[in-house]
Amino acid sequence: MKKEILLLPLLLTACAYEQNIYSYKNIDIHNKTVAISATNLSKMHQELKQALIKSGYKLYVKNENKDIGYSRQTSRYELSDNIQDDPAVACGLMAGYHYAISFIDLKTSEEVFSMQGRGCPDEILENFTALIKNNYNSSAHTETLPAEQPCVSKYSIGGFNLWCE
Repeated sequence: MKKEILLLPLLLTACAYEQNIYSYKNIDIHNKTVAISATNLSKMHQELKQALIKSGYKLYVKNENKDIGYSRQTSRYELSDNIQDDPAVACGLMAGYHYAISFIDLKTSEEVFSMQGRGCPDEILENFTALIKNNYNSSAHTETLPAEQPCVSKYSIGGFNLWCE
C-alpha cells in the first residue's frame, strides 16, 4: 500500500504536457553565430548549447552589462530561454520541463522561432535541433498536445487513477 501511495503523484501526471512551436523565418546558414547567457545553469540549457555546437554554430557569451549593440557586433542570433524542472511532466522515471525558448535575429530584431510549453528533454531537443537546421516541418511534428490525454483507468485507489491505458 505504501508503494502505491508513493507512486500516485507520478502516475497521475504522466499524461499532462503540451508544446507550442512557432517558426517565422529561416536561419541564415552562412552566419551561424549565437549570443547565449552564461548564467543559465539548467541541464536543458546546456543541452541546447551542445545542439548548437553540433550544428556548426559558434557561441558567444552574452554580456549582460553591455547594450544590445555589443551582441549585434559579435552574433547574428541570440538564444533566450527560461527552462525550469517540472515534476508534473513525467518522462519515464525523470521529470520534464516547463520552458520558453526564443531565437532572435539580432540584425533585424525579429523572432526567428519560439517554443514554449511543457515537455520531455528528448522532444524539446529534437524540435530545437530541427529549427536551428531549418529542417522543421510543422506537419511532421506535433505542435500542441492536449494538457490531458483521455485516460482509461486500469488501477485506482480512492477514486484516483493510478494507471492509464
